[in-house]
Amino acid sequence: MWGAEVLLMTMLVATPKFATVKSSAQLAPITGESCAYWEWAAGKEEDGVWSYVASSRHSRESVALRVDGQRVEVPIPQLRLYLKPTKVVQVTSLDALPERAKKDGVRADELPLTLAEFCLAPARRYHVRRETKGKTEIYHLSDRPFDTKRPATPYYASWTH
Repeated sequence: MWGAEVLLMTMLVATPKFATVKSSAQLAPITGESCAYWEWAAGKEEDGVWSYVASSRHSRESVALRVDGQRVEVPIPQLRLYLKPTKVVQVTSLDALPERAKKDGVRADELPLTLAEFCLAPARRYHVRRETKGKTEIYHLSDRPFDTKRPATPYYASWTH
């Protein structure tokens, strides 16, 4: 019985797989790049690990992928992203923050902060792992092979399911 429960809770596909992003593009708010999904965060970061996020935002539209010849529409809660930032800057004044971060109440005493933007680029190929938790399929996407350590983006770093 215990073995069946573990199998139902998590099942990873072990063979290397790739996914191509097929979604229509949105413009990322900081870089203006064309992205199927974008995310930015302002906080404390060291070597890609975020210990504190003062403010963050992400796109809300589901992402269309082509995996194993099949088109799959993946809602944001079913994604887990491991991406290198497309832009990173050290912010030392409130004026350098995106307007939304100022509205979120980022305070001067929290400075300096790292501001990073992440982009899932249309037509780009990513490494993918599919994981089944209960009846939900989770798609882990990375710009590097999964055997290479890259932390999750700030939005997904705190997710456990």
